[in-house]
Amino acid sequence: MSMSGRWTEFRGLPLMPTRIPAVDALVAFVPEGQPIRAAVQKTLDRIGSGRWFTVAGGHELLVPYEGGQYDRAEFNIRPKAWDHEICSGCQGRVPAMTPCWVTEHGPFKVLCTGCKAQMDAESESA
Repeated sequence: MSMSGRWTEFRGLPLMPTRIPAVDALVAFVPEGQPIRAAVQKTLDRIGSGRWFTVAGGHELLVPYEGGQYDRAEFNIRPKAWDHEICSGCQGRVPAMTPCWVTEHGPFKVLCTGCKAQMDAESESA
């Protein structure tokens, strides 16, 4: 696929090399068949990222937590549980502290080193 295809969403976004650390996560239980409680939804909306894991009786929701206020009746803190990102290019798992590329500003995007190399190679050949 050419630069005009797969990598279009990354065009013009300044990327910088980094290693993303593991951070604590806020963890909430969402019972099966019930709506998300307002306090949980509010936190998810504010933080913007969440991961859902199927557990007995429902789902466990993890959101990254880097300090600040949270609803202690709804959430517990799990140390270093936000331990990877998902590559915006290939959807692969990028473990904490693995070299990768992230956007300096604008929409948050993460590229694994393989996708960044492929994007650069396709850009140079275009």
